[in-house]
Amino acid sequence: MTQRFAEEAEASGTFCPTRRGISLCCEGFIVKTWGKLRKVWYTGDQSGLLCQVMKYLLPAVVVLVPLLIAPGLTLHYDVIPRLAAFELLLAGMLLCWPAWIPGVRRLARPGYGRGMLGLSAAAAIWIVSCAATSTDRNLSVYGSVWRALGALTWVSLIAFAVVAAGALVEAPGLTRPVLRAAAASGIIGAVYGILQYFGFDPFLPASAYHAGEGVFRIVRSPGTLGQADYFALWLVSVFFLAFALARTETDRWRWVGYTSQTLAAIAIVLSGTRAALAGLAAGAIVVAMLIRPRIAPRRLAAAALPVAAAIAFIVSPAGAALRARVHWSLDEPAGGARLLLWRDSLRMIAARPVQGFGPESYSSEFPRFASMALARAYPDWYHESPHNALLDAGTSTGLPGVALALALAGLGLAAAWSAIRVSPGIGGAVFGGLLAQFVSLQFASLTVSGAVFLALFAALAVSTAPARLEERTPWPRWMAIPATAAAILFAVYAVRLLGADVLLERFDQALSQQRTATAMSWYQRAERWSPSGAASDLYCSRRLLSESIRTPRLQDRLEIWHYAAVAGGNAVRYSEDRQNAWYNLAIISATEGDSRNVERCLREAAAVSPRWFKPHWMLSRLLRMEGRIAEAQAEAAVALALDAGHDPEVGQSLAQTAALAPR
Repeated sequence: MTQRFAEEAEASGTFCPTRRGISLCCEGFIVKTWGKLRKVWYTGDQSGLLCQVMKYLLPAVVVLVPLLIAPGLTLHYDVIPRLAAFELLLAGMLLCWPAWIPGVRRLARPGYGRGMLGLSAAAAIWIVSCAATSTDRNLSVYGSVWRALGALTWVSLIAFAVVAAGALVEAPGLTRPVLRAAAASGIIGAVYGILQYFGFDPFLPASAYHAGEGVFRIVRSPGTLGQADYFALWLVSVFFLAFALARTETDRWRWVGYTSQTLAAIAIVLSGTRAALAGLAAGAIVVAMLIRPRIAPRRLAAAALPVAAAIAFIVSPAGAALRARVHWSLDEPAGGARLLLWRDSLRMIAARPVQGFGPESYSSEFPRFASMALARAYPDWYHESPHNALLDAGTSTGLPGVALALALAGLGLAAAWSAIRVSPGIGGAVFGGLLAQFVSLQFASLTVSGAVFLALFAALAVSTAPARLEERTPWPRWMAIPATAAAILFAVYAVRLLGADVLLERFDQALSQQRTATAMSWYQRAERWSPSGAASDLYCSRRLLSESIRTPRLQDRLEIWHYAAVAGGNAVRYSEDRQNAWYNLAIISATEGDSRNVERCLREAAAVSPRWFKPHWMLSRLLRMEGRIAEAQAEAAVALALDAGHDPEVGQSLAQTAALAPR
């Protein structure tokens, strides 16, 4: 079939040798895979069939979770598609019972495996209990818009770690395709990030990751992960998995590992992510100490070449954005708001040290604990996380959650250290990778992709470490029942999550085409599809409000305004950004002339976020218009104190109000 296609294409003048090669490779892979599946099916070995399927599902997770984006198809194209793909692949893995249940049973013997299973079960139970007692249960169960790391996602991540460990114990040969998939996907992702640095991006607008002007213009390549920090943290994982591949393979895959390592390191440097660079350096130093390579003069000369090339690139015109990033870093050696953010996050933990505030509740609860110093230094910033994984765990799940996180990290490092005796290449790489991720996450936020690779490293460490494993015995069939139930739960969650986001993208496109009625039908359907009942309500309300301002006909404008008010009302109930939701509802009320509701919404916004200057500023202007000068003057003074002179308009508002005060 492929040969006939190639001949026809050549005759029609559209023949491409590269396309023919790709087609032949794809057809060969499909035929080979289909042949294996047919063989195990017709020989009656259904267990063998499920084990064969697992050999493709686990590498698929490694490839699709970091690389899958769907701009134009889903609204949150860099978050929801990868999470939905992960949940669906995990559901498939759970249904492959013979491929992992016997391995989990063997892991339950004394050793690191038993420790991992016990800590994983404790972590899942504790996260669910924290979500049940959360200050915002809906948000804690389903997660926020920007990373969707609610309790349901955390439970699926823990299940993935257990299933992957069981599969790797049951089939040690599965480690090789996992490492190959990680290295190959790393090459694709790193090349894309490098191209973004040089201005080529066929999928995303470059303005989204460019900042500054002139000689201080920087480029923070986000790759396929939507943000430079998340992209670089994934590449740190790729670097060490590719190192393991290069140390364990002897054929062409060894060079794939070296290539992936090199490109990942280059992309990390070009992304300008200091957290990833710190983690990469820490992990690389430890791995070098573990393997103790002989340093020959020829190797020193070879190592000097890339260093010289890097220096030449930095001083060249092409390195201007990287030099600007260095300048920005020197201006903010403490990482911007991080030190103040960490201090205030500790105050937040102290307020609820046992249960925490629930997963993903940081953005909605932290504004009440933000200090005056943080507000004055960064008056109009939205802090979605503490940019520290341990503080994130503490605010979400309390001190017991921090203890469980540290225990799991320590267990993984201990298992990887023990695995060095069995497989120095894999054990050393896993130890270095876990250490690198732990260091990096002290300065960055954890996302779904980062959590998946943490779970993968833990599974590799436990499955490679020496253990007293019992011989293979028939696995208990009853374990398939909870596994199937969990698979159905995760699959339904994924389908509904993805369906809601596709409908939201259709809402956005219909609104851009000024088809308001159609857009609202998509929005309402997205609400019904969404597992949480929330459909990016704040975003939809703002889009509708903007559209109503541009609409010339009064009747149409009123109708769109009504829809914006409905979405805005939903936002104050479901959004993780409550202060902005109330502020948005105040703006909607102002367009109607409802001053009483405007005042109520602004006071609610100020109550949710006491250190945010905007509600106080706008409230002072409203009170001044109503002749309530004394109250207006007090609110204007509060706004000026919080803004700290960053916005001249705030000071002018206080001066105008003071001029109207009776003398």
